[in-house]
Amino acid sequence: MIIGNGESTFFWEDRWLDGRAISELAPNLTLLVPKCIRKKRTVREALVDRRWIRDIQGSLDPLALWQYIQIWGRIRTVQFSDAADTLCW
Repeated sequence: MIIGNGESTFFWEDRWLDGRAISELAPNLTLLVPKCIRKKRTVREALVDRRWIRDIQGSLDPLALWQYIQIWGRIRTVQFSDAADTLCW
């Protein structure tokens, strides 16, 4: 997935971050996000005002905290364009 405007790619479940889904990269962290949010939060929604952080509910154990830091570092430089997101095979 190539991110354009981030409006059609799901933040937690789609493979948009270097070809991987955040749910794959940070499974313990993802378990702290309610399923109803994981299934519908777009990349654009998640990154605007860092809303993805507010999706996380409950206490982070050491592994989830490590995963949080890793994800934060990887997504902090994501920039949007006016183009639609593109699915790549």
